[in-house]
Amino acid sequence: AYAFYRREPKEARTLGWMMLAVGVWSFCNGLSMSGTTLEAQLLFNRFKYFGVLATPPLWLILALQYTQRNVTRSWKHIALIFSPGVILLLVVLTDPWTHLWWPEISLTTFNGHPALYRTHGLIYYVHILISYTYIVAGLILYIHFYRNVQRTYRRQATIMVVAAVVPLIASVITNLGIVDFPWS
Repeated sequence: AYAFYRREPKEARTLGWMMLAVGVWSFCNGLSMSGTTLEAQLLFNRFKYFGVLATPPLWLILALQYTQRNVTRSWKHIALIFSPGVILLLVVLTDPWTHLWWPEISLTTFNGHPALYRTHGLIYYVHILISYTYIVAGLILYIHFYRNVQRTYRRQATIMVVAAVVPLIASVITNLGIVDFPWS
């Protein structure tokens, strides 16, 4: 909430929006995992994509702002960054009729609890490619920034890189099927 009240720097507000997106993602994922019916789990699993699809563009915008790139001054640029996520969100929300995101969905059990089983369609992997591209682009911006700034800002850039690399590695491991979790 503090980030929303800060008017300057601009990245404080972007960080606030990103934390809200991650919060929606986490909250809806938790509700999905606690659902006892297929319908409940699917409903919240779809809603989590409001956060899932907003987080990578917000990460990239935050990196652009923090590293003092002027790209985000124009609403056209921001809309362009968000456009793939908006299109993919429409695919997720229309999936009950198209089955482009999840071609196969069923309810199974994991440790005695209901768990959502689903296979992913090609469009899901397009989302993964776009999301990873945004995240890696942000990482590159922070690493380049690290190399060209005073020591004071290097620590902040390091924290941002570590904060992104750890979940990115976990996501890659999960999406490659190296570790298979029913809630992934």
